[in-house]
Amino acid sequence: MKQNKFSAKNIGIAVLLAAFGVSSASADAVNLVQNGSFEQYTGNMQNHGYLYKNGTEYATLPGWTYTPNGTTTDYGFGIGQTSGEFVKNCGPIDGTYALFMQRPGTMSQTVTGLTPGEYYTYSFTYDARNAEDKKAGVQAWLDDYRLLSHTCNSQNPFHTYDVIFQATSDTAAISFKNTYDQARDSSLLVDAVSMTLAQDNPWRQSDWAADADLGISANKTYTHTLNFGQTAESKTVLDVPFKAITDNNYSDGNVTIKNSNRFGNDNDLVNLYGTENPGSQTLAKSFLYKFQEIRLDGLVPGVEYTTTLYLAAFDKNLNARRTGYVGANDGTLFAVEENFYHAENGDRSGGLVKWTGRAAEDGTLTFSFAHSSETLHIYGLSNEVTPGQTPETSGTNLLLATNFGGPNGDGYNGMAISNTVADVVNFISPAGSEKWQLRGGENAANLPKFALIQDGALRTGANCVSMMDIDTSLLAGKWIDISADLKINTLNGGGGAQYARGIGIGFSRDGVGVSKESGIGFSGLVLNPAGELMFYENALGEVKEDALISDAVAYLSEDGSAFDASEWYELDMTLAFSDDGETATLVGVGLEGSVADYSALNGLTFETTDLFAILSSSAASWNYYGLVDNVRVSEYVPEPSTWALLVLGSSSLLLLRRKGRKQTA
Repeated sequence: MKQNKFSAKNIGIAVLLAAFGVSSASADAVNLVQNGSFEQYTGNMQNHGYLYKNGTEYATLPGWTYTPNGTTTDYGFGIGQTSGEFVKNCGPIDGTYALFMQRPGTMSQTVTGLTPGEYYTYSFTYDARNAEDKKAGVQAWLDDYRLLSHTCNSQNPFHTYDVIFQATSDTAAISFKNTYDQARDSSLLVDAVSMTLAQDNPWRQSDWAADADLGISANKTYTHTLNFGQTAESKTVLDVPFKAITDNNYSDGNVTIKNSNRFGNDNDLVNLYGTENPGSQTLAKSFLYKFQEIRLDGLVPGVEYTTTLYLAAFDKNLNARRTGYVGANDGTLFAVEENFYHAENGDRSGGLVKWTGRAAEDGTLTFSFAHSSETLHIYGLSNEVTPGQTPETSGTNLLLATNFGGPNGDGYNGMAISNTVADVVNFISPAGSEKWQLRGGENAANLPKFALIQDGALRTGANCVSMMDIDTSLLAGKWIDISADLKINTLNGGGGAQYARGIGIGFSRDGVGVSKESGIGFSGLVLNPAGELMFYENALGEVKEDALISDAVAYLSEDGSAFDASEWYELDMTLAFSDDGETATLVGVGLEGSVADYSALNGLTFETTDLFAILSSSAASWNYYGLVDNVRVSEYVPEPSTWALLVLGSSSLLLLRRKGRKQTA
């Protein structure tokens, strides 16, 4: 598992998040902090840059108020340069000076000019004096948020801390404290203090007062829906299955939760929502708290998701504070005040915290938590595929993604594919509501036996075609990449070269009856039980013997291993669609693990219709079947050099992605 950036150092979670924060403020954003780089001062500094020492004030910093802690000798604050006694050897600073606080004390400022409801990025850098065994105890506060609290050794360069928060008033109080008191010298260094409107902010929060606020819908595509309050069977929330998380430290290959505690029944919140909000009541039953980490697995690298955390106020005392911080894959940190979520009459109420971003290269989303006052209480989580996205994977625009796992990876096991099956497909664009359909060689009444969801994958039986409506006119003039994970499993061969004995991906002709032979109207690449890849074209045929079968290309691996019918293989093909979208030419082929030359298949032409299909053909019995998972259809935008290779007739243009199959629970 690729290490998440929030677990890179063992220095305490709050410090850890700060050290790896990524500023989202643009260079030209207006900084609301006065004298945030400590370049302005009035009066005359003393030796080593002291502005205050041993009870005597020599100069001041505009915008800042200094409060010493006691009257310890050899004590003060000031501003130093990298060549000076306090800041030397500490690496680059912002401007000419950096603040130093020698021995315990507090530096504070009230920032004005905020707009309530807007999101801001608050950032600063900090360090301990880099000399001998010097240390500094640092606390940083934003209103009631204790952002940071630890004892730091000197580092080079400065640590950077960034947090995004939503303003609740037009002012914000910020302060820094040096809390480390020892007989020997201890100095805290602070610099580059900034508060700006958040740019490209991935975080949002909103109220959850009723079911209408949840935003949960069966028409959306979810990879994970988790209910932390259910201790037994899973429940549905507004017709969407939510998986019950039954343990404080939970892992099932699809989600991992580290170091949480479980609360009992939160009947008070359930009663507040009332029976008129059944979805909210289901989520509000109970919560987990004191989280360290939540990790979601089995996602598609580069694909954008929106993750929602469901929280609620816990204390009826409006002055109580339960603050915490949530960090995400992108390095951003969000400040949460849980008790902010109160109804107008003072009753407890819920809130939603949402983050939008992309899965990591290992197909995970990881959320880390830090708590500065009490804990955050989280009732559930949902992870939605963001509609209309453009993943950051090079040159692709995701059109369709299906993992057949349902919201929880196992939520649809046993469900048959017949006519339409809701929620099985994660269809993003260019349509939005079409579902998988089944066609095969048996009577329509028996078709549900032939295609069903098994262990988070599509089980496709003999003589079956599973289809998805796609308006191919929307693909006109584009390069389209189609890929799927395939396992031959028990499908067998025989019957001669004219039979498509295996699993294929391609297009089916519309208008063919459900009781017809599956090969009629199918054009695509077919992988057979021997590991041979061939092109099967029967777009105009009435019986399977009319199909055009290309010469088979045998599987060949770089390490010399043989094709294994019990293993998963990712099959990719790239098609160049005609300007009218009615035909497509095969311009790239790839089979995971294989180094065979598939160039003989390039240049073959599909007659496309409005049906994207998966073909399975084997024996006449439904209990011979193969498996399909992780179907993806993407627009592929080749680099200029790739276009040049195509013109020159290169056969090895694509496919660039060779990732292992993402397992579903």
